[in-house]
Amino acid sequence: MPVLRQLSGRVLRGGSGPVSISSVMDRAVKLEEMNRPGAALAKYMTVLNVDPLNVRAIKKATAICFKLPGNPRLSHIMERLSPASRLFPNDLRLVSDLGYAYYLSGRYELARKVFQSLSDNALTKEDPEFRSLVLSNLAYCLYSTGFSGKAAELVREAVEIDPENVQARVKLAEILGSKSFGKAAEAAEILEELEAEGHKSPWLYSARGQIALDNGDVEAAAEHFRSCVKLDPAEPRYHQDLANTLTLMDRNFRAARRYWSAFWLSKGSSAKIDNMTDLVVSVISGLRIIIKGETRTQ
Repeated sequence: MPVLRQLSGRVLRGGSGPVSISSVMDRAVKLEEMNRPGAALAKYMTVLNVDPLNVRAIKKATAICFKLPGNPRLSHIMERLSPASRLFPNDLRLVSDLGYAYYLSGRYELARKVFQSLSDNALTKEDPEFRSLVLSNLAYCLYSTGFSGKAAELVREAVEIDPENVQARVKLAEILGSKSFGKAAEAAEILEELEAEGHKSPWLYSARGQIALDNGDVEAAAEHFRSCVKLDPAEPRYHQDLANTLTLMDRNFRAARRYWSAFWLSKGSSAKIDNMTDLVVSVISGLRIIIKGETRTQ
């Protein structure tokens, strides 16, 4: 049945009768504890359909969205984050979540403005861990729009403020190891330190792969991207990165299989179209190699 709102009391009307928002929230929390984030997210979104400014539900839904492959419900969550952050501007974590949602959706300029505003906020400067997070996110936005020099400065500052900010350290390595900086040795040292500390996250290997690719070591890049896929097989971006690298190696049929995986895992229609297009191109390229009589293993 459709969700209804009763103004005399915040309730949800389901098939078995009225249910309070608090009970739905409790159920969502239980689902998280049971390691069922997708089901928990659906419950939080049900609450937000009735109470769009329920900050606790917004934060819970946002946290799950950011963690899950493909960031499900991202556009719907942004619709809740935007008015909530205006209504509660001193809830800096809420505002930061809006900025990161913009970043994930590719709206880098909007994200940059949010994080720039947060970095200038006096309250941000009182919390070193949060300030490190804000600066590293601002760096991501600048790097994504071509301002790699400024991005490197900011992410170095983020690491100095909070050396435990692992993602900032990975991003610093990625920037330093890029062709424009040419500091692959320093980047490798940072990543080796992280591995020695026991970090085995897929985005660490993703950074290694990107650095290798930027420096022309395609074989090494493919191995790193394979590690990403093994660690997080549900993330379409890692399949796509591996597919792109295999394409550079003329392993077109193998690339096509990875594009197929990325196609099925992708949430957005534009991403699906891109992956299907790349899949078709890979198959055609592989067939051309066979027709030409080349013996390279596909």
